[in-house]
Order: sequence, then structure tokens, then C-alpha cells
Amino acid sequence: MSLTFSIKKDEVTGLLRKLDQSGPVVRKVAAHAAARCTQDHFAKLSGSRHRSGVPFNFYADAARKTTGRVSGDNVIVSIDKIGIGQRYFGGTIKPTGGKKYLAIPSDAVMPGQTPKDFADHLFFFRKGNSGTAGLALRGEKKLRVMFWLKKSVTQDSDESVLPTPQNYFDAIAPEVDAQIARMTNG
Repeated sequence: MSLTFSIKKDEVTGLLRKLDQSGPVVRKVAAHAAARCTQDHFAKLSGSRHRSGVPFNFYADAARKTTGRVSGDNVIVSIDKIGIGQRYFGGTIKPTGGKKYLAIPSDAVMPGQTPKDFADHLFFFRKGNSGTAGLALRGEKKLRVMFWLKKSVTQDSDESVLPTPQNYFDAIAPEVDAQIARMTNG
């Protein structure tokens, strides 16, 4: 995932000038500060958006897979987590691997469960002419839908998945200033 932020502020112009003039050591400090800012943001999302009872925490995993590095004059933050780009940019999700449907858990499913967790206890059903399909538990007197089946879902973009440009600036600027001070006061 590649993002470019464009901010028009005198403070940022000064920070960029410092980064241009300071060399790779300071850019490395900036890269690590930007990565920490991103990791901290994911940690906050982990606490507020993570469904309780789910053993796997998407945002905590994203934080663990976030790194900062320098490439030439560029400070780069990499997030090696499938799904972050989808959440940030939004878009349509379709089944892959030869599957026809996405299985969307109903309220009856414990967080984190998938159709595989139910082995042979589910059956496929389709409701009338509406095209609505799902997987329900066998042996129930009433139809107990466990998963709704969709050919695709469209997710809205959510820029709040990543820190704002101002958050990055607030995290990077003090680290850069401190490193430059260490280098010049040596």
C-alpha cells in the first residue's frame, strides 16, 4: 500500500528542509518515529474496534507488521498486513480460490468462527426468488442462520485506519529535532 500525504504548513516545510539537510541518520530516526506513530495508532484501534472474544486481533497484528525504513531520501512506513489497504481505500471484496460466496457471520456465530468450524453441521439454503442465500445449522426446528452468503461486499473507505498527516508530523518533528541537537551538540 502506498500513500502520499501533502500538507501545506510552514512547520512541515521546515521539518522537510531539516530532513533534506541532515542526512540518512536523521531520516532513519524519522522513519522509526513514523512507524511507532502508526503502531501506536493501530494499538488504539485494537482496543476500540476489536470484537471481544475473537482470538485474532487484526489491528494488533497490523501493528506488529509495521516497520519504518529509509530508501534514498524517502522515509517509508511499510504495513505488511493484508486488509489494511482495503480498509483505508475501501472497495469491493469478491470470493477467491474458486469459491462462489463470501460467508458473512450472523449474530448467532461466535466471533472468529468460520463455516469450517461447523464441519458437516451446516446446510445451504436459498430464500425464495430474492437470491438471498446462507448456511444454517442442521437439526434445528427453526432455521438458524449461521452465515449469510454474498457474491461480493463493498466496503467504504476509512481514512481513520491510519494516523493523520498531523499525527505523523507531531510524532516525527520532536524526534528529528532531538537527533539534530545530539549531532550538533555532540
